[in-house]
Amino acid sequence: MTLYYNIDSRFKWYDERLQSILKWTDDAPYIYEVYRASMKRAKELGHTIHLYGDGFAGLALEGYWDEYTSIDHKRFKLLDEVKIYVHEQNDLDCVTFDGDIILNSRLQIPEYNDVWFEYEETKKGIPWSDKVAFNYQIGNVYEEVLNVFKDCNTRRKFPYFNYDLEKAFNVGIIKFNSDKAKELLIKGFYDLKDFYLSQIESKFNLRQIGMLPSLMICQYNFCLLSEKYKLKVGYTQNVNEYIHYIGPTKYMDRCRGEVSKILL
Repeated sequence: MTLYYNIDSRFKWYDERLQSILKWTDDAPYIYEVYRASMKRAKELGHTIHLYGDGFAGLALEGYWDEYTSIDHKRFKLLDEVKIYVHEQNDLDCVTFDGDIILNSRLQIPEYNDVWFEYEETKKGIPWSDKVAFNYQIGNVYEEVLNVFKDCNTRRKFPYFNYDLEKAFNVGIIKFNSDKAKELLIKGFYDLKDFYLSQIESKFNLRQIGMLPSLMICQYNFCLLSEKYKLKVGYTQNVNEYIHYIGPTKYMDRCRGEVSKILL
């Protein structure tokens, strides 16, 4: 199985003026160490590594990927947009895989279900499953971002957009088993992205204040669309053993120790 990693070093995740916990993203050299450890472990377990990245990232991770595709000609707006692009460029064999996931065994994704995501999480970003290595508080981010979409009357444009759903799909891993599911979810992503950029961004500019519109446009939206179209959804976390060092958890001593051990 080929795992498709993606990273764009040109992407400014948060405003540089922010003084908050979200500044953890500034430690770029260590981020590449995490990616190297993730790729090395995956290769040791028999996976092929295909990296979609800008030129800097490609060089920084050289020696760890087997195949490389440049994204220098693209300019992405949202955090999860790169992985959506990767799926557009590939067939149903494509498995997008976050660089802060450390496998404990070879990844298995069954052929049943229309689409696989990593796990189901609450709107606060706290995983429902206790198999996640760390639970951490990042504030009521889902609620705050969702309220912005509600204030902008998103449901008027997209009648399926339910403001009361209590869950979302974490997209650390995505695997489509159905062309129909792939087409519906990717189209839904771009439709809501266009709405956000034209109707919401100029008023609220969530990215400038350190909030992630992709929480709604990708993770929450994919859950809504899956319910609308009655897609069969599976969660890789339920059938695999691995650790996903989500967000700030990758800077904790446990992760740093694991990264160092793998690379040494």
